[in-house]
Amino acid sequence: MKFEIEAELGVISGLPSLDFIHPSGAYSLHLENHNMQPGTENPSLIAYVTFEEGDFNPARSDPGTDRGSFIPIAKVGDEYITAFLYFLSFATGMGFRVKHPLCLFDWTPGIARRHGIIYRNFADPNFPALVLNQKLFASIERLTRSDTHDDLMQALRWFTGAVSAKSPDVQFEMFWFSIETLGRYLRNPAKVPDRCPHCREPLYCPKCDATPVHRPYPSQAIQVLFGQYVNDAPDLAYRCTSAMRHALLHGDRIERVEQEFGFSLNRLVEVVGAVAWAALFGALREGTRDALRPGEERTLDLLQPTTFLHFRVATTVRMSFLSPLDRAAEFRDLPGINIELFVREGGEPAPN
Repeated sequence: MKFEIEAELGVISGLPSLDFIHPSGAYSLHLENHNMQPGTENPSLIAYVTFEEGDFNPARSDPGTDRGSFIPIAKVGDEYITAFLYFLSFATGMGFRVKHPLCLFDWTPGIARRHGIIYRNFADPNFPALVLNQKLFASIERLTRSDTHDDLMQALRWFTGAVSAKSPDVQFEMFWFSIETLGRYLRNPAKVPDRCPHCREPLYCPKCDATPVHRPYPSQAIQVLFGQYVNDAPDLAYRCTSAMRHALLHGDRIERVEQEFGFSLNRLVEVVGAVAWAALFGALREGTRDALRPGEERTLDLLQPTTFLHFRVATTVRMSFLSPLDRAAEFRDLPGINIELFVREGGEPAPN
């Protein structure tokens, strides 16, 4: 399996490549420079991972069998390279990350025809969208009247980081930080009762003949925001997202939370993103209410995305190539295939 790796370090000059074999023999890795010119904006390496895993023939005619054969194998290769890069990052203190898988081929020794998959990823063709307008800027002018509030600006900073982040786990954390900041900013100072951890009803002390109260904890302030801005099962939404927040913060497995509650991390990103947006909107609108000028419109023209997640167009091409039988297969035998994405308006002819 061949990968392009985003890398801040490359193989030393004069050395064509580096080779690694896992102590268990589960996989071997061949690493070489790809784009490592001094001062390059996007330095990268090429990694080839070879491993043994199941029966591989993506050229089969049965689509169901086809998918069953190469998808699990590709996942294994991805897990191997990811784990290796964890150790490489630790050993160097620098960043390494899989940018794209490039291809997956049967590397069995001594076969003439090698079946495989070519991968290509493309940016979302729906972007950039030309939608910025003067009404939007007029609304922003009103919102910026709240830029003297430190907590609001901090919440905006976290929100901006979340919508810009590519990884869902980073998006989740930054949306949560935005909500947490807003919970502190909007928290009602009135004291609330201590509650039973099981039934959530207020606790009563018979000796004092009273219910103990305290200022709202940060978690309670966040839960209030979920109650205000989540229409469908706000308590469940809070429990799911709070569990995911604890998992990410304390190094627990994301999959455990997903299995416990039945919601994927991607789905929970959408939930905390929506809560952060709605709470920010409410806080900013309230912060500008007293600054309305005579005759100024009370409505705000803003854009709301249908999703906070980032998507790419991914395609796979099944193919095979002839491998020389008079020598061992070499990585340079892999074919170079150019796959392009054409985006056109409806009715516009496709390019030749």
